[in-house]
Amino acid sequence: MRYKCTIKKLAVSVITAVVILSTNFATPFIHTDSDYKVFGFVSTDVNSLKGGIKVDLGSTGLSTVTDQRGYFEFNKVPYGVYTLKASKKGLIKRNVTVYAYEDVMVSSSDYPVRLWVGDFNQDSSINMADVLEISKSFNSTVGDPLYISDNDLDSDGVINLKEVMLIARRFNMTSFDYANQTAQKNEITPEGIFEETGCRVFKLTDPHDCESYVLCDDEFIHIGVGFAGFGVTDIETCDFDAAGKKDLIYVYSFGSGIHRSHIGILDLDDKKETTLDYVNFDDDIMLKKISDIYFEVYDMNNTDRLLAKVGLVDGKIIVEKVI
Repeated sequence: MRYKCTIKKLAVSVITAVVILSTNFATPFIHTDSDYKVFGFVSTDVNSLKGGIKVDLGSTGLSTVTDQRGYFEFNKVPYGVYTLKASKKGLIKRNVTVYAYEDVMVSSSDYPVRLWVGDFNQDSSINMADVLEISKSFNSTVGDPLYISDNDLDSDGVINLKEVMLIARRFNMTSFDYANQTAQKNEITPEGIFEETGCRVFKLTDPHDCESYVLCDDEFIHIGVGFAGFGVTDIETCDFDAAGKKDLIYVYSFGSGIHRSHIGILDLDDKKETTLDYVNFDDDIMLKKISDIYFEVYDMNNTDRLLAKVGLVDGKIIVEKVI
């Protein structure tokens, strides 16, 4: 069964900025020495908090703060994969993965990276510790000895029930919940997947991405990349390690400036994703299962056009390009 997600491709070349749980991402791209621009918007539950949010770009050492619109920008970013971190007292910190293979618009003003209000001790969760922090200055106003400006979430000069209600709105949320709240998930589980693995497959309905998730053992696991592409377009069960327990092999596409398709495998024991050493810059692709350890890769728009073969060679999973 094949799945596409209809989206409006952005005019600016966009790669992706989503929370990805992959630990074995193979990078089959040709390295260049170009420096790129990484930019976007951050927003919160309260408009007045959009300014002054700290944004760090991982191992580059680059750091900035958002302006009053929530806009940030980095220039001369080296080619690579980075973790962008957005943080400010009173907000749950958020990390997104940025693929700097070209200029990257991480988010737009219409679809910003959103941070949730209520985390005062910066432990990446909203809980009773944050309520206790607010209580220290409850019912205080500007000029009072107990007034703490950072606790005045709506910047109206008084700390009152409004702050408590903002905390209550996201109470018990943590940074891990960001991935599960960005958009509605539509189930796309193909026939046989649940019966063989007990897992179900979902795709987001966000207007500008098609991120895909596997629900396994009551945990949503992000697979592949879908931003400005179609996300997972085909998925099958596999058993390359001959353990007798099925895993998942899938193909996915992302990127608008440079659209690309990849092949991934999710180990359902350790919940880890591996991206195989294969990339197709021309076609969205699909799988044909020959056996649990052998698959063929076809052009989705020309199902007779064989592109590659996936199988075991000396105990290793190898992709052999045909075209």
